[in-house]
Amino acid sequence: MLETSVPQLLLQPLVENAIKHGVAPHAGPARVCIKAERAGESVEIRVVDDGPGLPAGIIREGLGLTNTRKRLEQLYGPAGQLTLHSLPRGLEVAVRVPRRSGRSAQISASTV
Repeated sequence: MLETSVPQLLLQPLVENAIKHGVAPHAGPARVCIKAERAGESVEIRVVDDGPGLPAGIIREGLGLTNTRKRLEQLYGPAGQLTLHSLPRGLEVAVRVPRRSGRSAQISASTV
C-alpha cells in the first residue's frame, strides 16, 4: 500500500470539474478515474475524464484549479504541482505532493 498525507478536500474541485466539464456534456455513459502512484519522493494523483477535452490547446483555469494550485504552492512550495494534460479523448489533471505519512486521508496505488 502507498501511504501519504493528502490535504483534505484537495481532490474535490478536480473531480467536480471532471464531472461538470467532462461527464455532464455526454449524452451517454462517461467516465472519471482517480489514480495514484509513487513518483520518486512524491505521489502523483491523477483525475482523468473521457469528456470532450480542451479546445486546441486552450487552457482556462477557473477558481477551483487556481485555488488548488495556490494551496499546493503554499503547503509544499515547488514540490507541490498541478498540471493539465489534454488527451485525445478527455482531460487529465495531475497533482504531485511529497510522500509523507500522517493522519490525513490515505491513498492506495490502485484506482479509486
